Amino acid sequence: MDEQRPIRVLLVEDNPDFARLVELFLRKHEPERFAVTWKENGADALLELTRNASYDVILMDYFLPGQNGLEITRALQAKHIRTPVVFLTVNKDFDLAVEVMKLGIEDYLVKEEISTPVLPKTILNVIERQQLKDQLTALEISQKRLEAIQELVVQITTELRLPLDAM
Repeated sequence: MDEQRPIRVLLVEDNPDFARLVELFLRKHEPERFAVTWKENGADALLELTRNASYDVILMDYFLPGQNGLEITRALQAKHIRTPVVFLTVNKDFDLAVEVMKLGIEDYLVKEEISTPVLPKTILNVIERQQLKDQLTALEISQKRLEAIQELVVQITTELRLPLDAM
């Protein structure tokens, strides 16, 4: 992460007290700085992400008014918003954890863990994994381009050699 820029977190949480706690615990974490934007529901979060897609991570409550966290995540994916998502929930249901991970959620935390160093470390790990994925994608694209250039060079060389061989 850039040492000057704070880590931008979008918190989607319907409980204002819990939202303040998350912000408080992240603000205490050093040396990283976190800038938390709070939205109470999925519709507001989707609108925010449509306007401003520069968030590093989304912390998503599972139980939200209107749509649950899974539905909101599916809506994000449908809009091609690739910001990594970490679920925060009071639910310790293993099946739910498996379901959200299959959907591509980066991590799943129980809300009682937010007062520990687990939350900021999870956010940092998720961001680092995302950066590594982005670098890998860029390398794969570069490799494909190089392969295409090599093919083109071989093809041009062959086409140039045919008239010369005929002479």
